[in-house]
Amino acid sequence: MADDAPGETKAVLDLGCGSGAWIMEAAVDFPQCNAVAIDLVPMQSLNMPPNCRSEVDDVNLGLEHFYGDFNVVHCRLISSGIQDYEHMIDQISHVLRPGGLIDLTEWDFHCYNEDFQRIELDDVATIEKPWWPRWLAYLEMAARRRGGDVNAATHIHDWVSRHPRFEDVIYNEYFIPATPWVTDSTLDLHIGVAMRENMQIFLKSGRPLLLGSGVPEQLVNELQANAHKELMEDDTRYYVRVQSVYARKLHRSQPYG
Repeated sequence: MADDAPGETKAVLDLGCGSGAWIMEAAVDFPQCNAVAIDLVPMQSLNMPPNCRSEVDDVNLGLEHFYGDFNVVHCRLISSGIQDYEHMIDQISHVLRPGGLIDLTEWDFHCYNEDFQRIELDDVATIEKPWWPRWLAYLEMAARRRGGDVNAATHIHDWVSRHPRFEDVIYNEYFIPATPWVTDSTLDLHIGVAMRENMQIFLKSGRPLLLGSGVPEQLVNELQANAHKELMEDDTRYYVRVQSVYARKLHRSQPYG
């Protein structure tokens, strides 16, 4: 994004921007660039940087109108709304200019124990502890029914690595405490507190998706109330696994198609 190419205005695209926090930070950090945010609803910000704009669009309908326009394309936690994530990656390879950066971050709709092992449920339909993993299992099913590519986090490294237009692929995974039970440092504690707040918000924001997928309201209420209570308990020890991939588009010319 450095302003180092005479005659070229650098540009960054955020797909599924949500609140727009990421794209607005990018616009402020690189005031000489054009920053574009895409989502199904417009950003609701009163402090939009002058070099940033919000567009209403559905990524699933295609990105052909952006081909060759951007130096950076960013996606974070959007797999539940993407019908074919691998195809989206291919389209991003066309959207990027030569040498451009793809930056993907997703999670797998599961939670993990303190030994970093995925918590598996013998029978999702059995309504009992553990409540947070059970609520996530219902959310995953609801997102899948809506057409979301909920397994994308598991595959993004492979999809980008074997794509012929990308090189210098870097993969990272992070196990983030979902509650403030890791107290090795002030930072760990701060992350846990912030994550628990985010998880509580997530319980509320996921409610329409569960109801819309046909889960009875009484069951949604029970799952939500018990998951909320469990997350607030001192002995709750869960991790969330986040997977990240970034890579550079080849500098040599690649034909579209």
